Amino acid sequence: MKNKTNSNNKNIEIRIVDNKKEIENFIHLHEILYKNDPYYVFPIRKELKIMLINKLLYKKSVEPCIAFNVYLNDIISARIYLEVFTARPKTPLERRQAAFNFFESIENQEVANAIFKQADK
Repeated sequence: MKNKTNSNNKNIEIRIVDNKKEIENFIHLHEILYKNDPYYVFPIRKELKIMLINKLLYKKSVEPCIAFNVYLNDIISARIYLEVFTARPKTPLERRQAAFNFFESIENQEVANAIFKQADK
């Protein structure tokens, strides 16, 4: 799925993370954003990749999940992972909830707005 918008001569494209290339771009974004930060500790790439492949490609998740990448002028610029889950299972407070993780974005409000608008859908 690709969703394109144009604003102020900027091409913003949203892609669903549903193949290995998009998973690589999803993982690679934080490396771009924090490459000059001496205090940033990069997560273990292999474990993140295995988790994303299992959940997004092979659907090895009990709960529904989806992820999106946002590209600004064909450059990866934001990402988000969404999942629905059961909170407090087998208790009187059990309920369905949704959460987002791995949200990161360049400093651009239009890009951030685009990814959250897609996540809201």
